[in-house]
Amino acid sequence: MAAIPGSRSPEAKQQIQREMTLSWVHFSLKKLNLHLGTGGIGKTTLARKVYDDEVVRGHFDCRAWINVSQSYNTEKLLWIMSKQLFAAGEFISGDLDTTTEDLISSLRQYLKTRRYVIIIDDVRQIDLWSIMKHALPSNNQGSRIIVTSRNDTIAAFCKESSSDLIQKLQPWSLENSSELFCKRAFQAEFGGHCPQELGQLSLKTVRKCEGLPLVIAAVAVDKLTNSVLVTMFEKFKLLKVLDFTKVHIDYLPKDLGNLFHLTYLSLRNKKVKKLPKSIGIGNLEDLQTLVTVEVNPDRIGILAELEKLKKLRSLAISNLTVEFGNIVRAAIEKMNPLESLVLHSINHDEVLDLQSISTPHQLRHLVVIVDYESCPTGFHDLRTYAYWV
Repeated sequence: MAAIPGSRSPEAKQQIQREMTLSWVHFSLKKLNLHLGTGGIGKTTLARKVYDDEVVRGHFDCRAWINVSQSYNTEKLLWIMSKQLFAAGEFISGDLDTTTEDLISSLRQYLKTRRYVIIIDDVRQIDLWSIMKHALPSNNQGSRIIVTSRNDTIAAFCKESSSDLIQKLQPWSLENSSELFCKRAFQAEFGGHCPQELGQLSLKTVRKCEGLPLVIAAVAVDKLTNSVLVTMFEKFKLLKVLDFTKVHIDYLPKDLGNLFHLTYLSLRNKKVKKLPKSIGIGNLEDLQTLVTVEVNPDRIGILAELEKLKKLRSLAISNLTVEFGNIVRAAIEKMNPLESLVLHSINHDEVLDLQSISTPHQLRHLVVIVDYESCPTGFHDLRTYAYWV
C-alpha cells in the first residue's frame, strides 16, 4: 500500500501522486491500481489527470472511462465500455436480446491482443468488480486498470494478486490545506496570500474541510461566506470600492450599510433579491457608481431607494419594464450629477418612454438597449447615444 508524505506543498503532493501513477502505468508489471480514500480526497481528480495525459493517450491502443453511479446497471456499463474501447466502425450496438455474457465475451475477444487502459471510477459495491473483471483479460500487453473507491473492503476484494497496488490517498495536513485555500481564495487580490485580518477566519474555514482538497477548493473558489464578508466590512470601514462581479453570492450582509464611504458598488450578474431590512441602498449616500441593478418584482425596494442616491454619477439598470418605468424615471430625475446611464429592457415588447424623462444636467453618455418611443429633446446633446431596436 502506497501513501504520500504529508510535509509537502499542495503542488508537490499532487505532482508526486501523478508521477507515481504515471510510472506505474508505463513501467510496472502490476496490472491493477486501486485509488482508495474518502469522498473529496481527490481520487477521481488524480485518475483523470493520468487518463488525460498525452503520453498515456499515445501509449495505449484503446481506453475507457466508466463512471459508476450509486445505482448502476451492469449491462449498461459494459455497453458504455464497449462503445469507448472499440475503434470507429468496429462497434456494433447490441439488440434487445444482448446479455451480460455476450458483452463480456465481445470485450474479451476485442481486448485480448490490445494494450488498454480502463478507469472504473467510484466503485461502491463488490458485485460490480466481480463481473467487470471477466471482461478485462490479462493479455501480457501492458494493459492497465485503475479502480477508485471509498471502501476499504472493496479495495481488498479487488486486490487479487500481490502485484496489484493500493494507493491510499490521505487527508491533507492543516498546513497544506491552508496553503491551498489561500492560493485559491486570494489569488486575484492578494497574490495567493491570506490577509492578516482574515487569518483566523480562514483557518477556521479550512479546519471544517477536514483535509479534503476538493472541498477546500470548492469553498475557496465558489463560496464567500457571510462571516468572511462581515469580517471584511468590520476591518475595512473606509472601503470606497466593492465589486462582487466574480463572487458567488445571493445576499448582502447587514454590515454593508456601515460602509459610508463607499463610492462604487457592482452587483453585476448577482442573484441578490433584496437588501437586509436593517439597511437600504439609499443609506449609501456617497455612492457614485452602481452596476448593475436588475429589475424584478422582488427588488421594488431597491428601485424605490435609488432616488436617495443623489451623488450617483454612473448607473446601469437591466430587465427594465414599462411597469417599473415610472419608479426608475423618478429616481433618474433626482440624480443631478449623473453622467452615464445604461438602460436595458427585458425584451422588445417593452417600450420605454424617454420623452417624459427630465434629463439630468451632467448626463453625457446614454446607452439604451430597448425599443423606445422617442428621444427627449435634452438627450440630443449627449456625447454618446446608442440604442438597439
